[in-house]
Amino acid sequence: MHCDDKSSPQLVAIGAVGLLLGGLAILAGSFLPRGTCADTACGRGGLAFFVLVDGSGIGFAHGIGTGIIGILLTMIGVAGLRSAPTNRVVGSAFVLGLLASLIMGAYVVEWFVLSSVLYGPGVGVYVVVVGAGLAMTASRTARSPVTETAQ
Repeated sequence: MHCDDKSSPQLVAIGAVGLLLGGLAILAGSFLPRGTCADTACGRGGLAFFVLVDGSGIGFAHGIGTGIIGILLTMIGVAGLRSAPTNRVVGSAFVLGLLASLIMGAYVVEWFVLSSVLYGPGVGVYVVVVGAGLAMTASRTARSPVTETAQ
């Protein structure tokens, strides 16, 4: 049996921790404010001070979607700490991270490019995107050692 040097147990554990942290970041970002707007654009009147939008992402479909993705990635990370995840599971983690990024991309285009109400993404958008990037990067490290049989 031959173990690939690129997938040592230490790298698999580091990848699992990255998946865990990425999932937790995505989950936390789902509850954080999703945008900023000028005070007058938010309907409050007065001077145009930038304020955080009151609603979190979890109040909308995109926040629920990223929240579920965060939970799934956290579960994959915890399972990866117990035993090396299969390549199929790790590949799914990469796809989940990519999906979280795409959801945020669609949200940014919808609210900040096509709409004139909000002026900029809130902290929740950034936290989800960073968590998704961490999860996608960690999924490349968390692969199980490759085994080959001698013939």
